[in-house]
Amino acid sequence: MFENLLILLFFGAIGFYWWDTAGAREVAIGIGRKRCQEVDVQFLDDTVVQKKIWLRRNGNGQLQIVRQFFFEFTSDGEDRYSGRILLAGRSLLEIEMDAYRISS
Repeated sequence: MFENLLILLFFGAIGFYWWDTAGAREVAIGIGRKRCQEVDVQFLDDTVVQKKIWLRRNGNGQLQIVRQFFFEFTSDGEDRYSGRILLAGRSLLEIEMDAYRISS
């Protein structure tokens, strides 16, 4: 009985992690796409790649998942540049983009 409960909790945690990661990835894609539109560059491949994940405490002392995503963009259609998005839960902490050539 106890073992069944542990197995159920284990698979429930895996399901929650998968669901939460998929949601965070969609948020990161939207943020990357929006920032690229704001600075007039092209968001490439319509995707982000999660590179790191860790836990930290927020201002209220609660644990939250922090994820680091990378994306690529181009300003001239030839060169690819990288960007980085840092999310705490589904909230944006930081976004950075490589220096890029402005096309004329």
